[in-house]
Amino acid sequence: MSETMSATEARIIAEEKRAARAEEEYMTYYLIEGTDHVIEGDSGNSHVLDVQGSKAVDCSCPDREHQGVRCKHMAAYEEWLIDEIQMSCGDTIKL
Repeated sequence: MSETMSATEARIIAEEKRAARAEEEYMTYYLIEGTDHVIEGDSGNSHVLDVQGSKAVDCSCPDREHQGVRCKHMAAYEEWLIDEIQMSCGDTIKL
């Protein structure tokens, strides 16, 4: 008998895969206006990332716009921010 995966389980697995790709891909961030950042990945594609406080809340990439999922760009930004804060203060933090 084969097991079927729930939609929630499938979404969690997909988000974990995107987060893993975000850790492997080099991305560059540019603050452009207010809370908007441009994020450019290895592929050369650029997307607008909306950041509120320490959280990336939206992205203009297809994963986010068409599927409504938390994309690798959002995960990569938050991971970068954690690293920057930890390097500057030496403390372990969680956003």
